Amino acid sequence: MKLNKLALIGSTLLLAGNLASATASADELEFSANVGMTTDYVWRGNSQTNNDMAVQGGFDASYGMFYAGTWGSNVSFGASEMEWDLYAGVSDTFAEDFTWDVGILGYKYPGDTQHDFTELYAGVGYKWVSLYVYEQISDPGAASGDANREGMTYWQLSGEVELMEGFGLNASYGSTNYDLAGADDYEDWKIGITKTFGGFDFELAYTDTDSLTAANQSKLNEGHAMLMVSKSF
Repeated sequence: MKLNKLALIGSTLLLAGNLASATASADELEFSANVGMTTDYVWRGNSQTNNDMAVQGGFDASYGMFYAGTWGSNVSFGASEMEWDLYAGVSDTFAEDFTWDVGILGYKYPGDTQHDFTELYAGVGYKWVSLYVYEQISDPGAASGDANREGMTYWQLSGEVELMEGFGLNASYGSTNYDLAGADDYEDWKIGITKTFGGFDFELAYTDTDSLTAANQSKLNEGHAMLMVSKSF
């Protein structure tokens, strides 16, 4: 997912491949949608489209502090050509400028269900920075034959600041830790420049990992430059 789809800082475009989130400031039912394109769908430092472009979109509903949504993208691995995410959670503010967020997120791959898995997540935010942890609670590793995927925890620290002339700067750092001893844990990072123009959101970003093991070293998780454009409704 592009985006840090569930970012507390208000901009959830991981565009690629992050999740979108919607929260309502009042106790009324609200809906939102988003659609976008990216030159590469990179999730936690790894290309999900074999370094190719992706078309993505999502729909969200919120009521007070509760929200739920769905998001999808084309992918290029296994027998599936689509990722379909479903998520729901609770988010609110506390003290001054602090936010919290907890929820559940399911990743579905129609036509190749051995890759399906589910995560619980929790996050806190302060103004322009947020910290999230994702804990895998269903493991695709046994079915897919990938021992690295049999249990995983992901930490992500991200932030976004406004620059002059309507530009924005965002950055994130993530750490993937597998439950299996000796598995190929790795770190990823991303930096991007954003700009809204003509009702569309643009982002030019670069992402990379420290993955150097023989098992992981491939063009799918080397450094990537990405151009993304999206529209929210």
